[in-house]
Amino acid sequence: MDENYFNKFVTTIILGVLFVLAYLVVRKILMSLILGIILAFMLHPIYRYLNKKTRSPNFSALALCVLLLLTIIIPTWFLTPIVFSQTFDLYISAQYLNLQNTVGKISLYFFNSEDISSQLVLKSNVLISKILNYFVNLASNFLVSLPTLFLQFLIVLFAFFYFLRDREIFKEYITGVFPFSKETERKFFSQTSEITISILYGQFLVGLIQGVVVGAGFYLFKVPNALIWTIVATIAGVLPILGTTIVWLPIAIYSGATSSIFSGIGIALFGLLSNGIETFGRPFWVSRRTSVHPAIIFIGMIGGLFYFGFLGFLLGPLILAYLFIVLDLYRIKNNYNL
Repeated sequence: MDENYFNKFVTTIILGVLFVLAYLVVRKILMSLILGIILAFMLHPIYRYLNKKTRSPNFSALALCVLLLLTIIIPTWFLTPIVFSQTFDLYISAQYLNLQNTVGKISLYFFNSEDISSQLVLKSNVLISKILNYFVNLASNFLVSLPTLFLQFLIVLFAFFYFLRDREIFKEYITGVFPFSKETERKFFSQTSEITISILYGQFLVGLIQGVVVGAGFYLFKVPNALIWTIVATIAGVLPILGTTIVWLPIAIYSGATSSIFSGIGIALFGLLSNGIETFGRPFWVSRRTSVHPAIIFIGMIGGLFYFGFLGFLLGPLILAYLFIVLDLYRIKNNYNL
């Protein structure tokens, strides 16, 4: 056997074993590390501005850590009891919810069958009960997991601080191990940066703002359990294809029919304002940047949610987008010998 080939073979085996062991070491905190890096990427423009003013990378990164800490702790401190309270209120209300008058009438209108109507009512009650049980269990698990969540949050802050401060060092190291030419590396980092901005800002930030606007309408017109519906609207706003309309429109109709026409119209106006933010805000972030097909974002979010948990909403689309970038670079390399 050729000695050079043998050395490469042994080196590959050693690297493979070390990669597996390294993964086992960071497996439990990997999502926290990734979340810290994503947050650092999103807030890096603010860090760059602070660093220009203070000329102190440590102080600028630490200041943003404190800001992130306050941004997370203060809303969590005030909103968590409200979320728990409203979740249990919904759970109790669902126990006494009678869908016979609503689902029954609708199914009779469309199918004209008592058997189908009773089956739909039964299935609807079971579905609502399962959904609410899931959220109640989620709330209970959150309380039990508070010590672990605290440690994970420390990891997020750790990754956030060092990636902010040493971003260029990490970038230089990555480029040093890339098998691409300098021009291809430049294209890779340019495209990944554009894709990340497009997804994080164009999809998630705009969806978050949409949910907040809809939630303001819910609070202003006193929709019951407004915080829960605001969270649902925010998730719907982040997801492509769906949008906040599937949340605010039924609530506006129901509120107009049961409360007052004024409240229904008011909620609808806030909902239309939310849709306007999507219409004009999303192109603002995506324009002049590499846009991602909505199907890739949607598949990435759903697949990421199943595999990575809630963080998969962010991670799934990014992984798929980066995969297509690398495949495209390899295609260019093969065609033009880059």
